[in-house]
Amino acid sequence: MSDIIDFLREVSRLETADGLWQKAIDCAREIGFVHLSYYRHDDLKLPSRAPSREFGEASDINSGDGMRLGKDRRREGLARSWTSSKPFRWSHKTARELWGDERVEHIARFAKVSDGNIAIPVFGPMTQNGFFFAVYEKEKKPRPIEQRLLQVKLQYIHTSLCDMEIGAAQRTRLSAKEKQVLVLVSEGKRTADIAAEMNISPYTVDTYLRRAYDKLNVNDRVSAAVVAFRGGCLI
Repeated sequence: MSDIIDFLREVSRLETADGLWQKAIDCAREIGFVHLSYYRHDDLKLPSRAPSREFGEASDINSGDGMRLGKDRRREGLARSWTSSKPFRWSHKTARELWGDERVEHIARFAKVSDGNIAIPVFGPMTQNGFFFAVYEKEKKPRPIEQRLLQVKLQYIHTSLCDMEIGAAQRTRLSAKEKQVLVLVSEGKRTADIAAEMNISPYTVDTYLRRAYDKLNVNDRVSAAVVAFRGGCLI
């Protein structure tokens, strides 16, 4: 347990996507994997360079797609196993049955994945789900318990990457007035006080708050201030 705690502390201190990617590679190499690639469904920008294998830049796959594919029982059975949380052996044939040729070609092109690679599912906020693909040398396959421990670490790295990208997006999306309102909210000020300080009407304050709720995906002023602060929007 102390190893995991130390790992979480190390990752929490990393401030760049490149640093997180290098940490992911180091973790994979520690248990015998020789290559690692990463593929995420969203279109947020990822580093264009990495010490080993490229980041996948975009896709439209998520963990629910397979379960919605339909009435065919065999396909549903595949979807249940492939959209579970456990690492599994990748197969282009199976992937095509679930997601179609175009998506699988996209995964293969960006993540450089091949049949037999270990696919490690990771799950993020707002359906930012994806895979790490790990390659091992013949007859040196890491044990299942090692794969699951690696998955715990890669999940945390994936979440950290998502948080980093979301924070950057939020900083861009919030207007200067919305940020100012949230700063005053974080200071414990009421709507009337904020309106007086900003020389605007209480109605306008509420309008800025509602816009911030929508952008930050929250429902109340306290949550908006907390999420904005954690995402670096108010710094």
